[in-house]
Amino acid sequence: MATTENKSINDLKQKLIYPSSTSDLVKDIEEAEKKGKLHILYSKFLKKYGYSSNIIIPYYDDSISKIVDMIVINNPDDVERITMKHIKKTPYLKSLLYDSIISTTNNDTWGTQRKNFQPAITIIL
Repeated sequence: MATTENKSINDLKQKLIYPSSTSDLVKDIEEAEKKGKLHILYSKFLKKYGYSSNIIIPYYDDSISKIVDMIVINNPDDVERITMKHIKKTPYLKSLLYDSIISTTNNDTWGTQRKNFQPAITIIL
């Protein structure tokens, strides 16, 4: 008998969309990135497949020197369910920003950094 977590993962996998073949997508991403228009490419995917669609996008992971799949969760129900147990940030900014609040992949480090920064970004009315 499948557990609730396994069922959730299987449901998510069935909803995932690959916008095109990996090699074509990597080429499109590289071209958009060079032009500074990566956000526009991602917006086109969301417009085409639906703003609540979960999509898989390949990206080059500097930390392991290879192309890996990044799953972008846009479906609100999936986001809420998954973030309760599985929060793991991608390391794609780590080579630029090291282990900062924006780029850390360690949840404990992120939590500590967020607590330290919270007073600086809180608006007191």
